[in-house]
Amino acid sequence: EMPHVVFVHDPAITNLVKEKSVGQEHGQYQTRGYRVQVYASNESGAARNEAKKLYDELSPKVDVTVHVLSEPPFWKVRVGDFLTREDAMLYKNELVAQFPDLQSSAYVVPDKVIIVN
Repeated sequence: EMPHVVFVHDPAITNLVKEKSVGQEHGQYQTRGYRVQVYASNESGAARNEAKKLYDELSPKVDVTVHVLSEPPFWKVRVGDFLTREDAMLYKNELVAQFPDLQSSAYVVPDKVIIVN
């Protein structure tokens, strides 16, 4: 007769495995990379509204993903998923050319990115 074995582990491990598996099934994976941050603020209610407004403005006009992040106390808007800092810098320059108002707030930041195969 087989002994009864129970594995106990942190539920976060199950979630990580699920996320990785689902991404791979869809030809996507998450890795370290870079994004162009175009907004960050910690002004309570106003920051959320501004982030959403910027998302609504950029999303239909750019050819990369626009990400709205809530990292209390900050709301941030980041654009793109780039493997290299150089690719992110090139895109930042294109973005600022298209949206000159972003000149003073756009800069490249390291982030976890989603890459599609």
